Formats: sequence, structure tokens, C-alpha cells
Amino acid sequence: MVRKTTKKTGSESTDPVTQVEKKFFKSDLMKATAFTKIEADFLGAFLAEESYTLEEAKKELSKLRKEQVK
Repeated sequence: MVRKTTKKTGSESTDPVTQVEKKFFKSDLMKATAFTKIEADFLGAFLAEESYTLEEAKKELSKLRKEQVK
């Protein structure tokens, strides 16, 4: 049996597959198991009513932790 092979061109093999990150509403992030109860409370208090990815929410928490208490 003869097997036909197709040759891939350079552009086909180097195309990165981009994965779209899912965005969540603030209320959904507050229920997520990715955050502790305290972190969820901070998200509820400081995030605007928008949708965020998990990574964006984690960055916002990181910023909040670094801010100086007034």
C-alpha cells in the first residue's frame, strides 16, 4: 500500500494557535475557586463592573497588595 504525504509549507507549520482567554464578570470571579475568600472580597470591592480574564483579575489583586494604606 502506498501512502501519500503532503508537504507543509512554511507558513502553515509556523502559525501559532492563539487561545482566547475567557472573560468573567465580577460576580463570577468572586465565586471562583481560584481566589481565596479574602481575595474574592477585595475583587468585589475594587473591580469595576466589567468582564476580566483570570490573569487580569490576578494582576489587579497584585496591584492592590502593593498599594500603600492611607
